[in-house]
Amino acid sequence: AKQQRIKTGLMQDLLTRGIDEHGNLRSEQTHKFKDSPLGRIPVEWEATRIVNFAMLQRGHDITESQLQDGIYPVVSSGGIVGYHNQATSSGPNVVVGRKGTIGKVHYLDCEFWAHDTSLYVINFFGNIPRYIYFLFLKLDLARYGTKSGSPSLNRNDIHPLWVGRPSKAEQIKIVEILQEHYESVNLDQVILHKLHSLKSALM
Repeated sequence: AKQQRIKTGLMQDLLTRGIDEHGNLRSEQTHKFKDSPLGRIPVEWEATRIVNFAMLQRGHDITESQLQDGIYPVVSSGGIVGYHNQATSSGPNVVVGRKGTIGKVHYLDCEFWAHDTSLYVINFFGNIPRYIYFLFLKLDLARYGTKSGSPSLNRNDIHPLWVGRPSKAEQIKIVEILQEHYESVNLDQVILHKLHSLKSALM
């Protein structure tokens, strides 16, 4: 739980203030910031809308009976639901739940079929896909879903959102730091699960 809190705080800091060329977290006491539509951001960053940062596209309908044996994962809002012999998208890419598990974010390294219940990125504009993945996690996109009887997430509600864009080099540095902490937390979770199983068996 402590590691999770550190991870959440680190993501908030890195994706709103970033790090300088020396690897130090920026603050308004030590670095220059500027006003923007999303608040104060580092002077090195550009304020832009998501539509100009990571453009999203609705996935493609396919039923379970239409699936043909293949190597390409079919990614729905909740994750991989099967495999197909055709792909709609190349990796690396980021997929967001549109219906069902709204706002859940997935990262894909391989080619895949983007299911109709999801949104996927069709243009990264030169940005780092893994950075977009972490950014979407931080934005908590589920809160932008409709509150109707059949809740859904519309890309037109996400595209106008303002975000800060660091340079590609800074995005890479931020991803390296966050990835290291995510892997550490995942390892802790695996160890915790093993200890729970051992405790039950011992009892």
